[in-house]
Amino acid sequence: MWVKFDLQGMKFEFKVEKHIPNQTIDGKWAEISFGFKFKNIIKYSTYKNEVLLSSEVDDIRDYMEKLLEDKLDKEVFYKCIEPDFEFIFSPKYDVRNDPDVIWVKSGNEIRDIEMKLKVNLWNDGLTCNYFSTSFC
Repeated sequence: MWVKFDLQGMKFEFKVEKHIPNQTIDGKWAEISFGFKFKNIIKYSTYKNEVLLSSEVDDIRDYMEKLLEDKLDKEVFYKCIEPDFEFIFSPKYDVRNDPDVIWVKSGNEIRDIEMKLKVNLWNDGLTCNYFSTSFC
């Protein structure tokens, strides 16, 4: 089943197939299909590529669940074995505790949870280009 998001105009879709839960690091590859589309300006997609291990799919799901349930106590940077995806899971944060913040408007003291996704792009091999988006 496709998971589809409209991220302020950026359409993002993602599908996981052949995922075998609870595999070790040497486990099976899942087939990943995903795409970004922004109007007629940006269009990038790939289908049924083995870019995540089943164990990585499990890890990402677990971090997302912890993030949504307020069970993360610190920011998590997650890089996968294949370089296609990088994730940052950021829990709620009281910005008044940030030594770089001088003043906070009343009602804006807590920064809500956020997941950032970086997708490194391929063009006959890995390039130095990437898409980055936030789920917040």
